[in-house]
Amino acid sequence: MLTSMKIIKFFLFILLLISNSSAFSQSNRFQMAVGGGVSFYPIRDFGENYFTQVAPEIVIYGYIPLFQRLWLRPGLRANYSWLQPEMPQAIRVEENDLKYDIEIGLVVDWIILPSISFGIGGIYRQISLKTQYPLVVPVDDVSGTDNIPMFQTQLGIGFPIASGIVVIEPYGRYVILENDKRFAWGYGLEVTMQIF
Repeated sequence: MLTSMKIIKFFLFILLLISNSSAFSQSNRFQMAVGGGVSFYPIRDFGENYFTQVAPEIVIYGYIPLFQRLWLRPGLRANYSWLQPEMPQAIRVEENDLKYDIEIGLVVDWIILPSISFGIGGIYRQISLKTQYPLVVPVDDVSGTDNIPMFQTQLGIGFPIASGIVVIEPYGRYVILENDKRFAWGYGLEVTMQIF
């Protein structure tokens, strides 16, 4: 049975949803934010095994007002991953990835900040073959570097603090890497701060 307090809370919630409240800055001018975060990528490694790659990242966003509460969000993003799955110590292959991309996205200015972004860029990958005694590899055809084209789609929900001066945004991300099917869905959290 509904109590009167629950009914009041329900109507207050509905009022909040339809109000003109804005989580973001009230101005209709270009704004910029910088920040960082961490991404997690469950990678299918050997057979059915999964390894979670952790990648700290930095991000720069611009916010351009489009229409009422809709903002265009161009951005630059970079992250670096170096953790390796468990492998035998005598012979192993190590990968270090520097991911970089440019993004374009849309953000709705509301109590929360739902967003969708699309990015294109690449991964600069350094591959190293490591061996220990008693194994010796006279010719190393595995080690080297590569630039791999990348495309990503990201869905996020930003939680603004102090009228959007600081935004905490958890997100889900789908990554497509050319010739590397181990990557797919990732998730993470970023914190940005408005600088102007």
